Amino acid sequence: MDEKLFWSIVITGTAIVAGWLAFSLWYSPNLPVSNNPPADTIKGEKLKVDSPVFLENLKDGDVLPSGFVLRGKAQESWFRDGSFPIFLADSKERIVAQTFANVKGGSADNGMVAFEGPVFFAQPETRRGTLFFVKMGSEGLPDDLSELEEVLRVGVRF
Repeated sequence: MDEKLFWSIVITGTAIVAGWLAFSLWYSPNLPVSNNPPADTIKGEKLKVDSPVFLENLKDGDVLPSGFVLRGKAQESWFRDGSFPIFLADSKERIVAQTFANVKGGSADNGMVAFEGPVFFAQPETRRGTLFFVKMGSEGLPDDLSELEEVLRVGVRF
């Protein structure tokens, strides 16, 4: 392969990846943040087993490093086309990351489906934040995110 062609491909690929990362990290819709603790979150414990979302490797108040892969199970009804959205907000109610919980594979166990979702973000200005697990409606996410019906929250530290 010609050296000029090789470097052109490398530079173009790098620019595409950098653009995608910049878009993913800095573009965020206004996700409402409530100061009311959700009923399904228990301080210092995982989400309840009978909750629609169960986290295997993170509990309320844990440190969440960038690149962390969330693992857990969620009710089948939470997924649309094999995934559901997860948002990460800092304590000033700014969205710092968006990702998806994707079906990990295998069959549903008592209506619960295993998922994984990586969370990448730039270090926020605050030391605390909240993960939002959002149930997908039949029409996807509404245009106005304040209309979200089912959202579970987990407090994290950075």
